[in-house]
Amino acid sequence: MSRVRRALPGDTARWLELVCEVRDSFPGLEMESYTATLERNIARGTALCAFEGEELAGILLFSPRQRCLSCMAVRPGMRRRGVASALVRRMLEEMPAGDVSVTTFRAGDAMGVAPRALYARFGFEPAEELMEFDYPVQRMVLRAERRAGEGRGDARPDAARHMEEADGNQEGRVH
Repeated sequence: MSRVRRALPGDTARWLELVCEVRDSFPGLEMESYTATLERNIARGTALCAFEGEELAGILLFSPRQRCLSCMAVRPGMRRRGVASALVRRMLEEMPAGDVSVTTFRAGDAMGVAPRALYARFGFEPAEELMEFDYPVQRMVLRAERRAGEGRGDARPDAARHMEEADGNQEGRVH
């Protein structure tokens, strides 16, 4: 099972190496601005790393203020092992109450199959279609009432309660 923790400044080089490995999944990626964004997120504690043993398996940036998942990637050789699920669960634990959103690939985009399935398992629902970096994407939203466990006293999303032994069949690439 993946060990997830907040990223530290010493993780930056390995993080950027992973991003370069999956760069084709990041439309509009500009490494200089991404690096600055990463450093800001590390400083404010909104960058998460997942490890399999000592290897960096996955990464996630999020914004508690905007209540959104900003960026996620899983190393290709580490997919389908629950890494993305572990990252999303940890992010949701740290996210303030309210709706949470993510922008991902649209339905019908081959690059969107795995991430959309992952987000759907957590209860995210399709919302508006957008263009980002001249690429067609779609916002998905996890509504506050689904996050709150429908008043059952369990703060984890309903889907997460049923994913204790995440099968990881559709791990997210990015977004």
